[in-house]
Formats: sequence, structure tokens, C-alpha cells
Amino acid sequence: MTRTPSRTVRLGLILAALSVTVAGCTGPGPLDAPGPSAPAPRVAPAGPYQLVAFDTCAELLGDLRKAARESATLNGGWPGARLWGGAENAMADGAAAKAPGGAGEAAAGHSGTNNQESGVEEPDTVKTDGRRIVTIRRGVLQVVDTATRSVTGRLDLAGAAGTWATRPGYESIKWMATDLLLSGNRALVLSSDAGLDENAGATKRARPTWGAVSALLVDLSGTPRLISSFRIDGHLVDARQVGTTARLVVGSAMRIEMPYRENQTDKQRIAAYQKLIDKAPVEQWLPRFEITTGGATERGHVECDEVRRPTTYSGVQTLTVASFDLTADSLGRGDPVALLADGQTVYGTANSLYVATDERWRFVRPVDDVIRPNAGSDKVKPGTTIYRFDTSQRVPVFEGGGRVPGYLLNQYAMSEWEGTLRVATTTGDTWWGGGTPPKSESAVYALRLGEGQLKLVGHVGGLGKGERIYGVRFAGAIGYVVTFRQTDPLYTVDLTDPTKPRVRGELKVDGYSAYLHPLDDKRLLGVGQDVRDNRTRGAQVAVFDVSDLDNPRRVSRLTLPDTYTDAEYDPHAFLYWAATGTVVLPQYAWSDMGQPLASATVLKVTGTDVAVVTTLKHPAPANDAWTGKITRSMVIDGVLWTLSEAGLQANDLTRLDKLAWLPLS
Repeated sequence: MTRTPSRTVRLGLILAALSVTVAGCTGPGPLDAPGPSAPAPRVAPAGPYQLVAFDTCAELLGDLRKAARESATLNGGWPGARLWGGAENAMADGAAAKAPGGAGEAAAGHSGTNNQESGVEEPDTVKTDGRRIVTIRRGVLQVVDTATRSVTGRLDLAGAAGTWATRPGYESIKWMATDLLLSGNRALVLSSDAGLDENAGATKRARPTWGAVSALLVDLSGTPRLISSFRIDGHLVDARQVGTTARLVVGSAMRIEMPYRENQTDKQRIAAYQKLIDKAPVEQWLPRFEITTGGATERGHVECDEVRRPTTYSGVQTLTVASFDLTADSLGRGDPVALLADGQTVYGTANSLYVATDERWRFVRPVDDVIRPNAGSDKVKPGTTIYRFDTSQRVPVFEGGGRVPGYLLNQYAMSEWEGTLRVATTTGDTWWGGGTPPKSESAVYALRLGEGQLKLVGHVGGLGKGERIYGVRFAGAIGYVVTFRQTDPLYTVDLTDPTKPRVRGELKVDGYSAYLHPLDDKRLLGVGQDVRDNRTRGAQVAVFDVSDLDNPRRVSRLTLPDTYTDAEYDPHAFLYWAATGTVVLPQYAWSDMGQPLASATVLKVTGTDVAVVTTLKHPAPANDAWTGKITRSMVIDGVLWTLSEAGLQANDLTRLDKLAWLPLS
């Protein structure tokens, strides 16, 4: 089943610092209603990542204003983030769990979300516990009983805590609840409102605001009902759930509105923006939040004395980790812990949470040599800063951070194994310029926590020169890295000794694999595109024999002509059911008339062979074929369920006969 995985980074001042820890609001402030105190944070480790507090609000405000003034630049003709370079429209890869069959496959006879790590749930549009299917669509939560194959519960969350937002003149633009987490009889529904200036009408330019993130706790023990909500300024970076504890990672920018005026020069716009920065009170820089339970609403925001900064640098973007007990009767304040930093990629294990910052997406000035080698040099290339939190306790504890050259493809470029974090990155330009071939290559780094920082202990480079990473997956001590430009090198990387990682094998084939899924310890399945003569030919499914790491081989390949599959960039769209060797790939194509054709292909992997079994389709209105686009699939007690905007369909897993169709309103 999904998320996406990838979430969009909005315009706004995106500045970086190294680290800051913020506890929950502990007392009333100018915007606060009195409320209970949050647990005090544990002391951060000493060393290069040592955190210090601001002595006064004036000191905090001065530091934030200074950093914001220095970053004021134009992005698309509007004061906003300074980018190191445009983010590439990378084909994101997903990795399944370390156990064969995927993290979502349970012994109880049902599949689950195709999570990266076993036991670490990721938010998705649909969840199942084997007895019921819970899905969120257009702000409406629906519950399906899998035994009776009927809808047994429905809850319209439109308008609840901002889950559905419209703006005058932009009625067709809506942000709503799109993801959820499930624990017992509780569902946590997540939404991120990108926001538009409410004063901007249809004839004016829409301007992004700071937005808000909502978490809605829904009780499913009877008729679904909303029991508590939490709302905070910012955008949702990602979320993770371990046991009954869910953690949200939220990025919050300063709340300063820049009125749009025609006929202003770039210099005038920047100057006007800097004036607003100088006038903004400290409350406009700190994320606000509100909790509503039983009709009562409590409001708060981070206080000045709760903010921490590194000894060498500070910024204005606040990255907050909020934790929630899904068994409680109220979400509460989330015991927020935050960094003054940006973040785009989240990776989690049972006891740790990593947040990575792509420095191309933020304004960075040189800092100390530990974080930025050759500090002060204009030739220093942007890299990726990674922060680690210990999540073994109720309140996460910031333990340290580090930096690696290059940038990540996605969350699967990070993997923790036996105390070592492995990170795969690509450095250098990956596009042709002036007829010059790209100067890029990829590498795998190993880092360990020590003295308050993630220290580099080993690395191996030189992978895919002139190319970039298209797919990456770590399985135990082995890493699989796919780079691509014209051919698809598959590298096997041995990380048994993280201080001396080494490339064991390399296989060059045409096309590429963007999603890698281990079928067992000898076979690796890849999903991507068949590329020949510099032209994509259709979705490709390949089986690789990796029993000999020194000599990986592609033993079978299947092309679905002129089609595409979401599984290339969205790991939750992929299903593998090991018991029967069943693979389900949502796919789409275009007719000769330019109309979308949506379906799902059911495949079967037998040994080293992969073959098409059948194609499944959902009914959809003639003028809205995308409504029938299948996005998720799951196995429950011998039944294959597929989900689209139109509804849920049940098919017998063995014969694939249609058993039921449930339209979703």
C-alpha cells in the first residue's frame, strides 16, 4: 500500500542551522493560554553540536532577524529561499523491509504498508489490521469490514482542524487529509494545508503562506468519531509510528506576509521584505500550535527560553518533532522537540529518527570545519546534514549530527545497521552543459555516533561516474545501488566492515531499476523503465541473481510496453506477497486519443522467472478515467484488494475472480 513519498518543499525562507532543541511550551506567553508543562529535555551532548540557549528574547530575535536579512533574495521573482540548485525530478526509489516479503507482510495472513523498516509504520492513504480496511479520500475517512465486504463506518473530516482549506478565487485548489496511521481502535489522520493568502483574489497573484499541519485522532471502536486534534504552523515533512507512539516532523517558517505590488524592482522587493523582517516581533518567528479536545481549545507557542542554538550559527526555520500517544484521550501538546534547521528527508528505526537536510534547498553560510570542511571557501560544495534523535523514550532526545557530501535520492538512501548509519549520495552536476558530460559520481558513507556527532568511519566512492543514483536499498550488511544515464549499473556494496566498505560487483544492463525489492537473500527484484536507444519503452520488472555478490546477474526481464508505474517513485504502491509469489503494480498509459488508461498488472515470480497473470481495472466515469486509477493493493485472508479513487475491489488471490466492488463516496 503508499506515501509518497515525497513531500513538496514550499517557498519561504528556508535557512539552516546545525541544531536546536525546543521543549513544549512551559508557560503562558503573548499568544498562549495557560497549559500544562511539557517534560524537560535531556541535556544535549557536548562537542561540535553542543546546544546553547538564548539568554533573552531580544537576543533570539536579533539573531533570527540577522539571518533572515542575509538570506533575503528572490526566488521566482519573490523574496524567498535561496537555492543551491534546482531539485531534480528524480525517480525515487523505495526499499522494502529487511525480511523477505517486505515489511508489510504479516504472519497473520494480511499484508500491510510497504514500510522501509519492519515495525516502523509510515503514513499512507490506506491501512489494514486484517479485520478492516481504513482509508481516507477527499477528507472522508471510511471503514470497510473485510469479512462482510461492506462499508461499516464513515466520518467526514472536511473542515475539521483545517483539514480542508479553500481560498477566495481558488475554489478548485484544496488541501485535505490525505494520510493516516492506525493503532488498534485509533486512527491518526494527517493533513498539511499549503495555504494561500486569503486576501488574494482570483485576479491577483496567489502567494504561499506558512501553512499548517493537522493531526486528528479518530476513535474506531464504534461509529468513527473525532476525539482530539492538534494543529501547528508549518508543513508536514513526514511521520513515523512505532507501537502506539506516532511522531510528526514539521517544518515551520517565520510568519511574515509580503504584500504583492506590481511594478516593483527586485531591489525594492528585497528592501521592503527586509523592513518587514526588522519589524516582526518574536512571536512571528516561533511556531504556534493548538489542541482541541471535547470542544475545548488550548493554544500555545514555543517560548524564547526553550529555543537552543549551536555555538557557531543559527537560522530561522524551525524543524519540530512532535510525539503522540495514540491510546490517550487527547493528543496534548506533542512534547515538541525542535531544531533551527530545515529538513526534507526522514528515516526511522525502532529506536532512532534521522532527519536529513539537502543544503541545495537552503541558504547556508560557512560554519566550523567539523560540519563544513574547508569552511570559508567558495568552492565548498553543498552536501547533506543529518540529525539523529534517540526515540527509545517518550520524548525524543537529540543525540548529534553530521554531514556527508552530495545529496540523497530519498529516505532509502539511509539505513541503520548494528549502530552504523549507511548513507548513499550523489555529488556533482548530473546534467549536460555546453556539450560537456556530467561530472557526477556516487558514494556510500558509514557514520557512527560519538561525542555528540555522527562521525564518518568509512566510505567507498567512484560509483556511476557521470550518472546519478536512481535506486538504492540496504539489506543487512549489503547495499544495492543503481545509477543511470544511458545504462543501468547495479552495484553490490559489502558493508560487513563499515570502516572498509567495498564494491563487490557491478552489472551493466540497459534501462534502469528505480525500486528495489529483495525477494530473498539470493534474488532482488527491480522495477523501473526499459530504456533503449535513449527512449523509454515501458515499465520494466527485472529479477537479479545476487547470490554471488561479485557477479550479480539479471536472470529475467519483463517489459509492459508504453506504460508507467507509480511504484518507481512511490514504494507504498508496490505489493509483493511471498506466499504465492504475487506482485501487483499499479500502472497507467495513454491512448492514441490522449486519454489516460489506468489498471493494475498482477505478476507472478517463480524462481528466476516473472510473468504476467492478469490485468485488473476499476470502473470509472467515462469523462474521469483517473478516478479508476488503482493506487494501492493488499492481501487479506486469501483476497486481493485494490484501491482507487472510485472504490475498493476484492478478487480471489488464486483465481483472481472478482468477488466484490465497493464504491467509496
